[in-house]
Amino acid sequence: CTFLKILCLRFRRRKAMEDKTKEQLSINYSNEAAYYISQQILLSLLVEGKITEEEYTKIEQKNRETFKPFLSRIMA
Repeated sequence: CTFLKILCLRFRRRKAMEDKTKEQLSINYSNEAAYYISQQILLSLLVEGKITEEEYTKIEQKNRETFKPFLSRIMA
């Protein structure tokens, strides 16, 4: 009886960890997409002359802090 309870508890913990991992991956993908879109808009503003390079750099840094995209951490 105790062995079965232990197995059940381990299964529940593993399931909870898997669910949390899936949720985190979903959040990460959302952040990547939001960061990419914001960077495309930001680049358009720069190319159109609506913002300066200094403003671009400041906003880009703020976007990295806000969205925490995985790829920008690698490429920074």
